[in-house]
Amino acid sequence: KRPLCFLPVITVALLGGGSLPLASAETVCYQGGADRGEIRFHFRIERSTFTGGFTSFRVEYCMEAGEPDQGDISVTVDLTSVATGNRDLNIGIQEPEALDVDNYPSAEWRTRSIERDGSDFLVTGELTIRGVSRPEQGRFQLDGENGGWRLTGSSRIRRLDYQVGIGEFADTDFIPDDVLVEFDLGLR
Repeated sequence: KRPLCFLPVITVALLGGGSLPLASAETVCYQGGADRGEIRFHFRIERSTFTGGFTSFRVEYCMEAGEPDQGDISVTVDLTSVATGNRDLNIGIQEPEALDVDNYPSAEWRTRSIERDGSDFLVTGELTIRGVSRPEQGRFQLDGENGGWRLTGSSRIRRLDYQVGIGEFADTDFIPDDVLVEFDLGLR
C-alpha cells in the first residue's frame, strides 16, 4: 500500500474568504491567511503519526463590533498547497483516491453559529471537501492582537465522511478515520 494522508479540514478545516459581510452597519471583517497563521492536520498511517498543513488559505471573520458570537467565519483552503514535509505523501494526498485536487482544488468552511462556552467559543458550520458538505463543530479561543485577533482552536473530522481515502485506503486499520485539524490564525 502506498502512503497517503488526508485533510478533513475544516477545518475548521479546517476558514477562508468569499463570504459577504453581515448586514449590520457595525459589522467589522477581519482577514487572514497563511502569511499570519497556519492550519495543521494530524493523521496516522499504520503506526506512524504525520502532521501536514497548507501554504495557501484565506480566512474572513465578520462580527458585530465587540460581539464575536454574533459573527460569521468563512475559510477557503487551497488543497494543492498541502505540505507534509514528505514529497511522496504530498502527492498521495492530492491523488484521486484522497483529496482529488484535480477535481476539487479547495475545501471550504462556512459558519452556522458561534456560541460562548466559558472563555472559549463553540463553532458549528458546514465543511465542504471533495464536493461533500457536512455539518461539523469545533472549539476556539479568541484573543486581541495588534488591533486584530488571534484565533486558535481545533476540530476533529472523519475523513471517510468526505470520501477521502477511497478504494484500498478506506481501510481504517491502515489509515484511521479520525483526523485532528488545528488552526492558529492572525486576523486583521
